[in-house]
Amino acid sequence: MRRRDLLVLSLLLPLAACDRGGQAQQLNIAPVPIGPDDECAVCGMTIRAQPGPKGQLFLTGQARPVKFCSTVDMFAFALQPEHRGRIAAVYVHDMAGAAWDAPADERFVPAREAWFVAGGQQHGAMGRTLASFHRRADAEAFGAERGGRPLAYDEVSLDVLRALRDGAGHQGKHS
Repeated sequence: MRRRDLLVLSLLLPLAACDRGGQAQQLNIAPVPIGPDDECAVCGMTIRAQPGPKGQLFLTGQARPVKFCSTVDMFAFALQPEHRGRIAAVYVHDMAGAAWDAPADERFVPAREAWFVAGGQQHGAMGRTLASFHRRADAEAFGAERGGRPLAYDEVSLDVLRALRDGAGHQGKHS
């Protein structure tokens, strides 16, 4: 190998290592506890004071999460065009067995793996909410008991949020 090739290789090797390290760090983004003074990024309410499931998400390139007092506010933020492609990780409470008025920080699960019950009578911080569950069976049981239908993460849309706000719920099909 020529000296010039070795010089180029020695300059590129650290860059490649940094990239792999950044990807690994990005993949290991974990939810953080909700502090007593944390406020919702959408409505400004104190998060801990609100009932029901909460959410948090990490935007690409940001080390601190954006936190929300409800799954509805989280989706309202996440579904905006300026945020959609920038979400590195998103978490919600698994409400199976959780205290509705104060779900524990240890109950955060990846939202993209969660199931959301829309259209039920259970209220969260912003009125009717999207009750979140890690397992579909738990979401189905919740819906059967309190009303509403399970939706996968990708099935939650601005139309679903509008229906919750308007009190109509969501009666669409689920897979």
